[in-house]
Amino acid sequence: MKWETPESLTAYLRDNPSSIAMRAAADLIESMQESNRPRAFLLSGCRKNRVYLAGPMTGLPDYNYPAFNAAAAALRSQGLHVENPADHGVVDGAEWADYLRHDLGRLATCEAVYLLPGWHHSKGATLEVHIATALGMEIRPFEEVACR
Repeated sequence: MKWETPESLTAYLRDNPSSIAMRAAADLIESMQESNRPRAFLLSGCRKNRVYLAGPMTGLPDYNYPAFNAAAAALRSQGLHVENPADHGVVDGAEWADYLRHDLGRLATCEAVYLLPGWHHSKGATLEVHIATALGMEIRPFEEVACR
């Protein structure tokens, strides 16, 4: 399935609560509730100038790391703190859900999500956009912010 905008994805998820994205979000919330680790709150002021990159990885050459790393470098040159999912690289034994769980935690520390081309073809990126929308985060195509 393909979504052209975060709004169309949000509408789909609202109308189809049994979707895989809703199940994944529910699993994530449940796993966080089961953990006994104390959590520090990251208030809005601490999220200022922190951005998350979302885009396609699975099935692409080098997991699309070159595009992620180039975008991260451009944003860092603007003085932004960038949470780049490519930074963790390939982790032995990690499955898709392991990466997503890790990256969703990083997403939550940011104030904005910048989308790489093809994000709407990615199951993980569409879930990240849905969560970012629910959190009221700024969501924009990377191309719009690359040359501020």
